[in-house]
Amino acid sequence: MIRRTMMFKIRDDVSAQETARLEELVRRTPGEIEGVTRGSLGRNLDPRKPYTHVWDMDLTGPEAVQAYGPHPYHVDTLIPFFSPKSPTGIVESLDYAYYSPLATGSRPIGSQSLIRRVMFFQVSGEASDEQVAEVEERMLELPKRIPAIVNWSLNRTTDDRMPNPWTHVFELEFADTAGLEVYSKDAFHLDVVAPYFRPDSPTRAVDRISIGWYQAEAPFIVPD
Repeated sequence: MIRRTMMFKIRDDVSAQETARLEELVRRTPGEIEGVTRGSLGRNLDPRKPYTHVWDMDLTGPEAVQAYGPHPYHVDTLIPFFSPKSPTGIVESLDYAYYSPLATGSRPIGSQSLIRRVMFFQVSGEASDEQVAEVEERMLELPKRIPAIVNWSLNRTTDDRMPNPWTHVFELEFADTAGLEVYSKDAFHLDVVAPYFRPDSPTRAVDRISIGWYQAEAPFIVPD
């Protein structure tokens, strides 16, 4: 399985009807393209709002990824909404990553609906293999220390489709926004993990990040 997450921004001048139409077409993708096994789409709840939407989908493997690009539904139905050069284009900017899991885990929760948070990050090209391993290890300690994290997956990006600078994707799922708030204020998160990402930190190992979160109808992280 290979997962792809795309974050995209719909222009401010686009009508609610046009936005809803694109959302409908995106949600239909698994039923239209063989090899796309499931998908999840939500409006970004990140208050910084670099993007308006987060779109996740699972593909069966590298062959499915390659087949997705030229598929007629992708080319003729979806791309016209995403291309700025198209007369029907409504998406202003986007970013995405294809990735596969390094480590995944979960805890049972009573509700299916949850908050899904996805972070792309790029480890510095100057970071040693030992530093990269240390960052990965510390990030995987977060679920052990923060029970509010109900599902998690640390992933390394793949070279499928067009390569981009992201090296990792960190997925977290919470029962509700209160759980996300607990995570954001946790001391281990702030004092041990966050310094790897801060420009002014002596332990910085990450060059840049992109984060989005949304209300998901069901868990998307499903351990093997």
